[in-house]
Amino acid sequence: MPYLKVDTTATPGPEQMAATLKRLSVALAETTGKPEKVCQAALQGGVGMIFAGVDGPSAHVEVKGINFDETKAGDIAKAVCAVLEEDLGIPGKRVYLAFTSFRGAMWGVDGKTY
Repeated sequence: MPYLKVDTTATPGPEQMAATLKRLSVALAETTGKPEKVCQAALQGGVGMIFAGVDGPSAHVEVKGINFDETKAGDIAKAVCAVLEEDLGIPGKRVYLAFTSFRGAMWGVDGKTY
């Protein structure tokens, strides 16, 4: 049920994209306490973006989920920033993260909501 989306200026190739997505999915599962089989991660590279008025490596991350436990936001931020820095060379100070929580009735899969 947790969803993580990264928009970034980085342009990973197909193998790096797959590896980074897997690491993000694992990080999301581990930090939320949800099984990876219900986590979803997306990575959009090559996005036009400026951060603090300067071109360069940067990212915007959205984390969404049902009844999101905001006490876990810091752990998620730390884990995601570590993956982005290690895999894509994006320093954490150039990553904004936004967290959103939904009621189950506002989140769906397989033609139904939770």
